[in-house]
Amino acid sequence: MSVSTLHHDYEKSRFELYENGVMAGFLQYDTGRDTLFLKHTFIIPAHRGHGLAFALIERVLDDMHRRRLSIQPECPIVAEFLRTHQQYLGLVVTGRAATGRHLPAHEHRTA
Repeated sequence: MSVSTLHHDYEKSRFELYENGVMAGFLQYDTGRDTLFLKHTFIIPAHRGHGLAFALIERVLDDMHRRRLSIQPECPIVAEFLRTHQQYLGLVVTGRAATGRHLPAHEHRTA
């Protein structure tokens, strides 16, 4: 059984996913006031094909929800994830995915 952990590397502006203590991939971002601009998702080749990109994105978005931060998906993989996991659309600051397609507004946050 693999153990995965998420590490937030503030200095490198990225979230890192570790599988059994080995970095499997990361999600790079830029920061705005209360928004993270999700730029690039990368999974190390030896770890590809196991759904880790979506697992990483889901864990990052869950963290953003807990911290009440918004996102702007600029990475096409994040935009694809949002199209199939619409429960996270309330985190999107502009309601648009990286492809320019309109994503419907979704009230998600509670006080």
